[in-house]
Amino acid sequence: MIIYPRQPGRMSQQALPRRTVLVVEDDYHTREGLACLLGEEFVVRCAAHGEEALQYLRGNPAPDLILLDLMMPVLSGWEFRRRQLQEPAFSGIPVVVLTALGDYGAVADDLGDVGYLHKPLEADQLFDTVRRFAAPARPTALVVDDESLVRRMLDIALRRHGFEVRQAAGGAEAVELFRQHPAAYGVVLLDVQMPGGLDGPQTLAALREIDPTVPCCFMSGFTGHYTQDALRGLNASAVFSKPFSDLTALARTLWDLAQSRRNKTAPPGLPPT
Repeated sequence: MIIYPRQPGRMSQQALPRRTVLVVEDDYHTREGLACLLGEEFVVRCAAHGEEALQYLRGNPAPDLILLDLMMPVLSGWEFRRRQLQEPAFSGIPVVVLTALGDYGAVADDLGDVGYLHKPLEADQLFDTVRRFAAPARPTALVVDDESLVRRMLDIALRRHGFEVRQAAGGAEAVELFRQHPAAYGVVLLDVQMPGGLDGPQTLAALREIDPTVPCCFMSGFTGHYTQDALRGLNASAVFSKPFSDLTALARTLWDLAQSRRNKTAPPGLPPT
């Protein structure tokens, strides 16, 4: 695996507490390269295969993130992940898969709720991904759409970007979920046209009555009698068109909005993430 030089201007976040990353990789040079690079910002622990990683987890404080190779001797990444999920003490540790396999989306599906990085790694992408998944509290996105396939697609895309995701099939359900724990949601993604009950703009108005500061974005392939300008005039943070041309860009936009909300509402003395 080749780790490309980091882009200039991407300095490590020394003001933040140093989080721990467990690198599980059988190739010595890749393992040591990741440890050296990530060591600029994180506490890095290493394991040469899945069995060694399990031994580390059973005898040490839980890391904030596991970077997991798949093709390893002794115990593969697939088998490690299966055993990890069976042990409650560390089943909840976030995992990012490192893979050179072509269909890495399907690979990640087989492993459950994980992120993934495709080898060869680009350093800025590596750091961005590790920061997201090692965050002390992953932001929650509320996805509101009457089409189950759209909700499922967005659920997968946003979880792979580091989000927790909650789904609602309509405006009324979204408002009820949001009312229970408004501070828990970092961002809301709303379909514009939803049959029966509240449409997107009406849902936005109801959510803003509960919490005027929550970032809300619209998505739609058909906006009906609402124009793009009218939707933006409702103080929407963004308007995305269906079909989505770039889910990664959409996820990044939502992440930035959620992080901005978190930083504005963090108690005094807590550093922004």
